[in-house]
Amino acid sequence: MERKSIGQFIAALRKANGLTQKQLADKLNVSDKAVSRWERDECAPDISLIPVIADIFGVTCDELLCGERKINNENSTVSDDVLSAKGEKQRRRILAVGLSQYRNRSLIAVGIALAGLIAAAICNFAFFRANLGFMIGVIFFIAAVICQAIFLNKALLSVTDDEFSDDETGVFKKKIITLAEFVIGFAVTLSVFTLPLNFTEGEVYVGIDLNTWLRFGLFMALLAALISYTIAIAVNARLTKKGVWTPTKEEKVHRHNYILLVLCMLSMIVTSGFGYFIYSAVTENGFAPKFAEGTVFNDYESFAEFMEKDVPYPDPKPDGFYPSDPDDYGYSYNEEYIYTDSIAEELDGTDDEFDENDEYYDPYQDFFIGSDDYGFVDSGERIVIKDANRKILLDCEYNNHSVIYIECGTEDNGWLPIKVVTYDDLPEGERVLQYIKYVVYAVVFGEAIFAVYVFYKKREAIGK
Repeated sequence: MERKSIGQFIAALRKANGLTQKQLADKLNVSDKAVSRWERDECAPDISLIPVIADIFGVTCDELLCGERKINNENSTVSDDVLSAKGEKQRRRILAVGLSQYRNRSLIAVGIALAGLIAAAICNFAFFRANLGFMIGVIFFIAAVICQAIFLNKALLSVTDDEFSDDETGVFKKKIITLAEFVIGFAVTLSVFTLPLNFTEGEVYVGIDLNTWLRFGLFMALLAALISYTIAIAVNARLTKKGVWTPTKEEKVHRHNYILLVLCMLSMIVTSGFGYFIYSAVTENGFAPKFAEGTVFNDYESFAEFMEKDVPYPDPKPDGFYPSDPDDYGYSYNEEYIYTDSIAEELDGTDDEFDENDEYYDPYQDFFIGSDDYGFVDSGERIVIKDANRKILLDCEYNNHSVIYIECGTEDNGWLPIKVVTYDDLPEGERVLQYIKYVVYAVVFGEAIFAVYVFYKKREAIGK
C-alpha cells in the first residue's frame, strides 16, 4: 500500500469508518477546522492526541505516524481497494442519512404551508373574514419558506468537499436544492391560491363562496406553479454553469424542451390576448346593433316622424341582451346636448318642456351604448338635442319602442345624419358580429397550431 502522510492517513481512516470531520472533532474535543487542517497536512495533531486517534480507528501509534496500516502475520498491508470500497460505502451511508433527515424536515415546511391554507379557509367559511384569512395564510406561507431555507442551509453545511468527492457532493446538493425548490414553489402556489380572499375590497365581515374561490384561485395557482417551475429551471441552469453539479444528458434535453414549451405557450397567450383586445375594440364588447345597417335619416323631420310612431316593445323581447323591464331602456350619451322632460323637472321644479334657459345637467343612466354623439331616453319621454350654443335642434316624442340604437353624426353637421336600428335590424348586426368572432377564433387557432408545430419540430428527443 502506498505510504501516506499522517493527515492523508487520518482522512482515509475517518472516511472508512463513516465519520465526518465534525464527528471526529467532537470525539477529540477539537474543532472541525483543526481536523480539516490535519487532513490537508497544514499541521499535525498534538502528540497527546496520537494515542486517542489511534484508539478511535483501531490502529497503533506507529501505524498512524508511518501513514500506513500493516498486518504483521502476513507481513503485508491492507489493500487500498478494500479500504476505498469500505470508505465509499460509509460515505454513501452518511449522505443517505443526511438526505433522509432533510426530507423529514422539509415535511415540516410543507405542513406549515398546508396549515396556512386551512387557517385561511376556516376564517373565510366559518367566520366570514376573507381578508383576515388571507393575511393569516400569508404569515404561514412566509414561515414555511423561511423554515425551508434554514433546512437547506443546514443540509448544505453538513457536507464539505474535503469529506466527499465532487460527484458525491454534486448529486447530494442537486437533490436537496431540487426539493427546496419544490417546497418553496408549493408555498408560493398556495399563497397565490388564497389571493382571491383579498378581493373583498376591504370589507371586514365578508367571505367568498367556494365556487368563486376555486374559479379564480385555481387559475392563478396554476399560473404561479408554472412561473415557479420556470424560475427553478433558470436557477438550476445557473448552478450548473457555476459547477455546483453536472447535469445529465436527459436533464439538458428536458430543460431545452421545457423552455421551448414555455415560449410556445407565451406566444399563444399573447396572440389570444391581442385577439381579444382587437375584438373588444372593434366590436365594442360585442354590441351587435352597432353593425346593423339600420335606417339613416338626413333631416330631423323624417327622424322625428319615425320616432313618434306608436310602436310597442316587441313581444317577446330578445333575452340576455336588453333589460327585461321597459323602464330600464334608458340610454344617454353626449349628455350635454341630449335631455328629457324628467331632467327638466329636476332642474327648475316644473314639468315644462326644456327651454334654452335650462342649466346644464349631467344625467346618469344605468345602461350605456353607442358613441359620444347620440342618445335616446326612457319610454314616454321626449328626445331633445341641443347644439353647443344650447339651441334646440330636435324636440320630439319617443314612442317608437322598436328602436334599440341611435347613432348621430358630427356636431359640425348638426348631428346629422342619424342612424336608427330597430329589433328587426338586429339579426344583421349579429351576423356581422359572428363573422368577426370567427375571424378572431381562426387567427388564434392558427397560431396555436403553428406553436404546436414549432414545438414538435424544435424539441429534442430523450435518448438520442
